[in-house]
Amino acid sequence: MKTFTAIFSAPQTGLGYQFFAATGAAIGAVVTTGISAGPGNSYIINVSVPTGAYMLYWTTDSGTSYTDTLGEVSGNTPPISPVFPGTGSYPSAVEVCNIALSKIGQFQITDIFLDSETERHCRLHLPIVRRSLLRRHAWCFATKTAELVESAVPGFGDWKRFDLPTDHLQTLALYEDEARGYRIDRFRREKQSIITPHSTVHLEYVADVADASLWDSDFLECVTLKLGSVLSIPLGQGPAKAQALLQELEQIALPQAQLNNAWEDGSGENHPTAQRIAQSGFVQASQYEI
Repeated sequence: MKTFTAIFSAPQTGLGYQFFAATGAAIGAVVTTGISAGPGNSYIINVSVPTGAYMLYWTTDSGTSYTDTLGEVSGNTPPISPVFPGTGSYPSAVEVCNIALSKIGQFQITDIFLDSETERHCRLHLPIVRRSLLRRHAWCFATKTAELVESAVPGFGDWKRFDLPTDHLQTLALYEDEARGYRIDRFRREKQSIITPHSTVHLEYVADVADASLWDSDFLECVTLKLGSVLSIPLGQGPAKAQALLQELEQIALPQAQLNNAWEDGSGENHPTAQRIAQSGFVQASQYEI
């Protein structure tokens, strides 16, 4: 037998609890009996822990949840490793969502395509969160280059139209040559194409990397913080929790992630003005004697 105590900020009604395995699968049904009131707004149970149980979830009529991790219980520590059994590369979309859900004290999911409220919100918001954060920085894992192909649709005047890659999210730079010796400054974007007077275009860009196993750990933390913030209100955790996670993202996690990425990049992105001056044809020409 083991004693568990849940402490809430206010008295609760309709209190129940349920055990879950490390995979997120429920073990048994929700139990609403044998719960006694403790001091303050606490509630206590004394129960036998089922074999294989890892989490104990408490729920109430108000939708408030409280979670206990049972990893310290002998025989119940789950086989968690950098790659979870049966999931392939870590993390999957389900695991990204579960990290975000754990930040707001919500039930874990096992399949993002199930038709429950939690899964529907995860499917809706995860791609938007991922793309918005990818566009905020020249992430090393998401930076790609490509030689653009001239479009069958004409540009205008002597400006040619080039089709962008299907995974394009953010243009970083355009060059006339693959060696990036001559930067293109005259261009504009129209929908999924680039228009420029140049005949050849080499693009450096941020790609939409949907496979979370390719993200670095800093970016994963940023995605789960923002996703948790976005999910907080529709899943009943309120605006205060949403704001707290967003503040942690903007003030701590994202600046640190961008700094760590810049160290690995060597990084022209840290000094764009100096970089543009150094690449100026006038400055380069002035280095030679006349």
